[in-house]
Amino acid sequence: VEGINADAATLIFEWSPDGKSVVYKIGRGELRVVGSGGGKTELLWASPEKEPYVYPLDWSEQNRSILLGIVDVARSTVRLAVLPERGGEPRTILAGSSDELNHTAQFSPDGKYIVGTKRIAKNIDVYVWAVDGGGETRITDQPADDDHPFWSPDGKHIVFVSNRAKT
Repeated sequence: VEGINADAATLIFEWSPDGKSVVYKIGRGELRVVGSGGGKTELLWASPEKEPYVYPLDWSEQNRSILLGIVDVARSTVRLAVLPERGGEPRTILAGSSDELNHTAQFSPDGKYIVGTKRIAKNIDVYVWAVDGGGETRITDQPADDDHPFWSPDGKHIVFVSNRAKT
């Protein structure tokens, strides 16, 4: 990719579902997009604040939007936000303290939901949030830590890692 000084940047990439584009983080808070064949990059969004780290987490079906994790270390906060694929301002889906909310998440295959985890009282559980702001559903609720969820390709199931067997 032209114009990237990889020595000075922290790069994190996400492919678009159609395989034609890549969105990537450079530095703390800048997101750029480039065609899969390389070439000139386009600025998609840059955080107006200096502090947050911005991570592209997933790209929704049909390349409509990009799921972001926005971590502000100084304030100990995390936001999950949706950025239109053509740029603009991200819309926050969920915000919380970095002790409670993890900045890893994934769109459902139809792009209507997000799966991720939250920590409440030292316990990590799997949650689903509606992209349209329709609310939160707790998927797991027991003393073990349930983490790293992801959707099945048909969107009917969620697979996750758990320490229920104490291993």
